Order: sequence, then C-alpha cells, then structure tokens
Amino acid sequence: SGSSVSSNISTHIVLQSVWLFIMALIQNAWAVVAGGSLSHFQIFGFIYCSFLVTYWGSGLTLLAIDWLRPTWVLGFKCQRQQKLDSVTLAKVVRNIVINQLTTY
Repeated sequence: SGSSVSSNISTHIVLQSVWLFIMALIQNAWAVVAGGSLSHFQIFGFIYCSFLVTYWGSGLTLLAIDWLRPTWVLGFKCQRQQKLDSVTLAKVVRNIVINQLTTY
C-alpha cells in the first residue's frame, strides 16, 4: 500500500514537471512571437509545422493502434469490415502528402 502511494506521488510529480516544462516552452514561444522578432513568413512556417506535427502525430498514432491492435480497436471503428492493407495505406499517404504540398 505504501509503495503504491509513493508511486502515485512520483507519477504526479513527473507529470506536473512535464506540464510546467511544456507551459514554459509555450510562454517562451509566445514571448518571441509577441515581441515582433519574427517575420510573417516565420510565423506562417511555425503555424504550418505545428499543423503538420499535430495532423501526422495523431494520424500515425491511430494508424499504429489500428495496425498493431486490430481487435482492440474494433469497438471504436465505424467501418468494422474494412481491413488495413499496405497498398491502400500507400495510396492514402501519397494522396495526403500530395494534397498537403500542393494546397498550402
């Protein structure tokens, strides 16, 4: 019982430290942007890269879950009969990359 309490406290401390670190990074980034030291192109590049990291990060995470644990994810899928194969995956990734490179 005592070890689980100390483990929970340690986990809480680590998560709080990570949260404070992330918040400090965001505050520093905002200070740079608000300070006017970035050009419009740099701001656009930062926003676009943030979008790419968010889009591909969440998409690849869900893809890994679907690929590695197909039975676990069945409860969450809308199209349960659809199976993921490498040919379809390659087509989808190619289409997304082409659209991202030519749309923006």
